[in-house]
Amino acid sequence: LMVVWGVLYIAPPSRAAFLPLANVNGVDLGLGLPSLLFAWGITEVVRYSFYFFKLLGAVPHAVTWMRYTFFIVLYPLGVASELFLTYSGFPTLVSTGALSYPMPNPYNISIHFPSIVIMFFLGYVPGFPMLYMYMVNQRKKVLAPKKAKKA
Repeated sequence: LMVVWGVLYIAPPSRAAFLPLANVNGVDLGLGLPSLLFAWGITEVVRYSFYFFKLLGAVPHAVTWMRYTFFIVLYPLGVASELFLTYSGFPTLVSTGALSYPMPNPYNISIHFPSIVIMFFLGYVPGFPMLYMYMVNQRKKVLAPKKAKKA
């Protein structure tokens, strides 16, 4: 929500930002809104397919495998895209003062939205490795071969 409403909606230049990383057969590949939508889209389709089949009581192995494997590439791609788009929209957030609430005002409080965005950025430092390693450990647990029970 922070990226969608806090950056992409309020800072339109971030929607067009693109950081080329590679060129494959004449097509630039990189970070930007398409990579964000790709990572989020695939992740959500797989995640909710997994939940749907879980509600039915039988999750196909292919769906389980996708749920616990695709994140290896899609999670870093999504995070990198979020951070790049937030970074590219930051100057607009600062210059427009969007979502900020400066003093003086009747409530005697001040909210500086760019400061909140910086805290958002800093939250990724401990948050991303912790959540990524959690998923790696879940993958090991869920996809590990089942041990035969001893009689």
